[in-house]
Amino acid sequence: MPAASNDRRIDYVEFVVADIPRARGFYEQAFGWTMTEYGPDYCAFSDGRLEGGFTTIGTVRPGARW
Repeated sequence: MPAASNDRRIDYVEFVVADIPRARGFYEQAFGWTMTEYGPDYCAFSDGRLEGGFTTIGTVRPGARW
């Protein structure tokens, strides 16, 4: 895909979930996403266009405050 067609496109998103295995099962079945586990607190997904991940509620940390 040419770089110009990627402009203004969402390319990574993260979801905070209470139960990663349950969320993984749902999104794999509903959208056909391919999953990659990175330990008990993070799981990444991809569908060839959109990439992102799931994290558990306990791993969310506040970001910078501008």
